[in-house]
Amino acid sequence: MKATSLINLICILMLTASLTSCDKEEDDFIKEPTATSTIITGRICTPEGTPFADIPVSVDYEWRNITGSLLKHKAKGTTDKDGIYRIFFEISEDTGAGGYYYFRVDMSNISPDKYIMPFPDRKLDFFVSNSNKEGKTLKLNITVPRKKLTEITVVNDGFNITDGEYAVANTFSYGDNWQSLYYEGAEDNSSVTTYEPITIDKTGNCRITAPLAVGVKNSLQIVYRNNEPLTGYSPVSDIKEINITDTYSDEVRIDINNLSQSYRFKIKPTSRPMTLMGEDYTIAAPLDLVSFRITDGYANDKVGLDMPSFIEPYDSIVWSAKVLPDTYKVYSKYTDSDGEGKKLTRQFSTYFYHEGQITNYLKGYKNNKVIHTDSTTIIVYNRDFMCFDWTKGNVSLTGGSSCVYNRLDRMYEYAVTHTSQKDNTRWISISVIPNDNSHPVSAEKAKAGLQYLLSQNGIEKGSLNLSTANEVFTCLPSGANPVEFYENASTRILLVHMPATEYADDTYSLHVESK
Repeated sequence: MKATSLINLICILMLTASLTSCDKEEDDFIKEPTATSTIITGRICTPEGTPFADIPVSVDYEWRNITGSLLKHKAKGTTDKDGIYRIFFEISEDTGAGGYYYFRVDMSNISPDKYIMPFPDRKLDFFVSNSNKEGKTLKLNITVPRKKLTEITVVNDGFNITDGEYAVANTFSYGDNWQSLYYEGAEDNSSVTTYEPITIDKTGNCRITAPLAVGVKNSLQIVYRNNEPLTGYSPVSDIKEINITDTYSDEVRIDINNLSQSYRFKIKPTSRPMTLMGEDYTIAAPLDLVSFRITDGYANDKVGLDMPSFIEPYDSIVWSAKVLPDTYKVYSKYTDSDGEGKKLTRQFSTYFYHEGQITNYLKGYKNNKVIHTDSTTIIVYNRDFMCFDWTKGNVSLTGGSSCVYNRLDRMYEYAVTHTSQKDNTRWISISVIPNDNSHPVSAEKAKAGLQYLLSQNGIEKGSLNLSTANEVFTCLPSGANPVEFYENASTRILLVHMPATEYADDTYSLHVESK
């Protein structure tokens, strides 16, 4: 065959294919669900529970390529007087064709003047994964909040405003169980976001009236995108959360601070508190040393030794806790004789002297104004004497003989030793050690330190004939002379004097047993 004839034949075939390609649309409904059918059900109402009746819902299957397209209407229905819908279809017959399923809700008969519609055509489209959906009932609810026009003031905190588009983004709940349509383990992000464009003066403020959702939490944030096509929004303010009611009349203020995620910081507790009784606990108790770390906005604490870039926008960063009067400057810029300098403490610690829920804050300052705040809440649990709970087991998870240290005050340092068990009685020994480990502690100082430790823990003297101490304490060391007896609800404590030997000076220690 000549080359020209072959080319002509190819052209004819291509023309034929183009003439025969088509777009098809067809119904593929079933009358009743079977054991393999997929069912989608739910309710459409307001957050207060007022139902929306006669809202059309449907499922479509769509497939397309260069030769044409196929649209199959798989299911359709409407909500009843209670706002409830239920539709069903077969999903398995189409799974191999490479198309996609969509669940659609037509909200055209809901008034946009009264209710918030985050989508211009008032239609909600959900992608439906075809994986593991045969014979499953998928529940998806939609809540349509009423809207209330609210005054919003955007305050420029002195940062440079660049060319581009700014908007007030508002994210709020629009239902629940949306993840049921996707894949197993998907996050239930049943929310929508509206965007109200704003124009920000480079030296002043901006004030707009924007619709907010009534009856749900509104999460407001100033966002920015440049003038490039297809560019997404980035946050330039902290999130402002607010609950709107019909009678809400306050003005909402949002400070713009140009802090992208890369220039935010977080406060992150360390994984374990440093406890007096060793690392037995992953939760803190009073007198445990609780440590925190400053990280970048992604909670990444693996930063190098150089000054991290995420603290550059700030003049200072200050730690505080809700129950403590003192604060601590974690980061500061300063001016000395050699010029400007910087000081950053990457990890910082504190004691909390009572149990309960405690919120810790990091506040970043610029020009004497707070431009970013992060917080973390820890729970401090009350345990027994010196924060130890006898029901949890040994002092040290390693068992046997172990010794741990912790400075509880500025005068003394203590060693806590768990030696053994006898007759299921758990016991420990506590002694005073030198602060610099250079020489032994005198007997007088050891006694004073242990009495101070008991008073700091709220332990009071008990009534006991010291001559009978061997009958009360199961594991009392040989040669120990009882001096003072203390107790509380679950613990017996004996201050003992250990006479001098040829190997050691005389000293005092606490012998502590569980009751």
